[in-house]
Amino acid sequence: EQGDRVASKAVSKLLEDSDTEVRYVAARSLANISAKGDPSALLAIKTCLQDSDSSVRAASLESLARMAHKGDSAAIAGITGRLLDEDWEVRSTAVEAMALLAEKEDWDVIAALSQRLEDTALDVRRAAAKALSSVADKGSPKAVKAVTGRLEHTDPDVRLAAIEALPSVAERGDATAVCEVHKRLKHHDSGVRAAAVESLSLVATMGDDA
Repeated sequence: EQGDRVASKAVSKLLEDSDTEVRYVAARSLANISAKGDPSALLAIKTCLQDSDSSVRAASLESLARMAHKGDSAAIAGITGRLLDEDWEVRSTAVEAMALLAEKEDWDVIAALSQRLEDTALDVRRAAAKALSSVADKGSPKAVKAVTGRLEHTDPDVRLAAIEALPSVAERGDATAVCEVHKRLKHHDSGVRAAAVESLSLVATMGDDA
């Protein structure tokens, strides 16, 4: 039963087990039996964010997002630390966890997620674009600025991620978004041109002569 303190403490102890599989199962299970916001359980799972095994770190992130209350600054700080994890799957999980816990229009979170649009892994960039749409209000000037600022990044994959993310944060008809996307219709990279066409159909209004 969720909220069982005895069971929660017993599972928390197993987070320190010498066997990786045991720690992994414990990390995944703790969220199912701990009361939401339980300080002891949260402390235990946050410690596991530093585990030597990437699967344990990822499982810990998933559980932390379920165990902490929305807006929990300590939990968000712990997740932020894993956005630069050496393992791309952990980074992707951290992005998803951040989207679940962050309050709307949290600029620090928006900035951190925007940075992941520059990630070397495609799945992380896509997760970041999706997460931005959850954390930022539609039409958020901060989010639009953060995304459009990467449209001319030196890495073509980052430019593509930015142009694909823009429709999820910009209001339809947003003059800045429409203008920035329109500029990329003649980009030398065909992938950016294709993404620009799709994005323009989602941010421009009918009859827009941008």
